[in-house]
Amino acid sequence: MGVTANSHKVIRNLLDEVAAQAAAAGETVRVGAKVGERDEEGPGPVRLFTDNEEALAAIGPNVDVLGGTAWLWRARTRRGRWTCSW
Repeated sequence: MGVTANSHKVIRNLLDEVAAQAAAAGETVRVGAKVGERDEEGPGPVRLFTDNEEALAAIGPNVDVLGGTAWLWRARTRRGRWTCSW
């Protein structure tokens, strides 16, 4: 599943909360986020990716929920690999 918002901070807060709620329910949800090159790995359950292709390839095998700004999803759509239905 992919999630998007206007800022990396909003996405990170959402993903942290998804992981926390899953843990509280005794479930495991692997979460990841596409971040900027200058963002640092911080504490928490979110796996961070700096490369678009690596982040997108992680959906399924390595992460259940991936967060990124619209630029992440646009890059993949432009290459014709993904289509979006709004």
